[in-house]
This record gives sequence, structure tokens and C-alpha cells, in this order.
Amino acid sequence: FSATLKTQGKNVNSLSVKLDGVGGRKKLTNMQCCLGDACFRVDLEFLKRAGSIALHQDVRKLILMIRFSACTPEMDTAKGLFGFVELQTGNNRSLQEGTQLVLDRICNSDPCASAHIKKHVET
Repeated sequence: FSATLKTQGKNVNSLSVKLDGVGGRKKLTNMQCCLGDACFRVDLEFLKRAGSIALHQDVRKLILMIRFSACTPEMDTAKGLFGFVELQTGNNRSLQEGTQLVLDRICNSDPCASAHIKKHVET
């Protein structure tokens, strides 16, 4: 995983490029997915401890992207990608449904995490 992580952002133009000592495209793609999932889990654990959470929404071409900024009571801070989803329309209801879908995805059916995040999002 270390070698796979080090290739990120290093002018790798295609996932079809194999990585010496690691493997081919399929294995490299699976490893990158695992690293991405691990990043989401780390972010979720941080958000479950956060005392204040700000969500930043951006919609372009009906793609909703949500980023977060969060702070714990101990003043530890983090920023990251909360998630993204394709919206059906550009109206307010669709935005609300998309936001809920992103929340459900990141919380992975953990009602305690979902409730904590909803409680601590700054309005």
C-alpha cells in the first residue's frame, strides 16, 4: 500500500500503468479503492468526535459536492471531502435529498454517527 500511496499525484496518467513490485491495473485500482475507503473511515471517526462541523456545498452540472471543516472540543481541526452525488434537478428539495444521501453514505448505516453530525453542523 505504501508504494501505491506514493504514486498519487505523481504524473500517473492512467490506472492501466502497472507499478513494479505491486501489480497490474486491477490490483492497483483495488488498492486505491481501499485507501480511499480508509480515508473516509478516518474522516468519519473525526466527525464523530467533532463539536462543530461546517458543510460547504457546491453544485455544478447537477453534481453536488460537499466538503467539511470540523473542530473537536480539544481544538483539533480537519477538512475533507464529505461526498458527492448526482442530483435529479436543481431545486431545493433535490439538494436536500442529495445532502441526506451523502450523509447516509458516509455514515454507512450508523445512526449514532448520523445523529451526531446533524446535531453539530453549524447553521
